[in-house]
Amino acid sequence: MKILHADDHPLFREGMGFFLKLLDSQVVALEAGNLQSALDKLALESPVDLILLDVEMPGMNGFELCQR
Repeated sequence: MKILHADDHPLFREGMGFFLKLLDSQVVALEAGNLQSALDKLALESPVDLILLDVEMPGMNGFELCQR
């Protein structure tokens, strides 16, 4: 399972990535620090099974990412 976690707080992103990898050995945890990085990861790593998205990040509203 491939999971993308997009959040602008590095410590939270790191902790969530650690937790996601503990869930199952087949989990691939991808990280993005901003919404443009999330779009780039989605373009490169598609398909992604789950996106954990902070909707309040600088540069773009998370709902805008969902629409794209």
